[in-house]
Amino acid sequence: LLLLLLLLLSLSLLLLLLLLLLLLLLLLLLLLLLFLLLLLFLFLLLLLLLRNVSALFFLHSTKFIMSRKYDALFRLTLG
Repeated sequence: LLLLLLLLLSLSLLLLLLLLLLLLLLLLLLLLLLFLLLLLFLFLLLLLLLRNVSALFFLHSTKFIMSRKYDALFRLTLG
């Protein structure tokens, strides 16, 4: 009878341990998911920033080209 109780106790402890391991695994998966979401968010933010920077650079370069064109036109009109 005592042996049976010990066996049941050990089985319940084993089950509890397995449950804890499962919970830990679930927690790790959740953390991984959160980490991946954070990475995705950062990547999107970086992409947005790069797009803004490239857009600004593009605007700057077109402004520069335009100013040079106008400069050339100005020189042509002056003679």
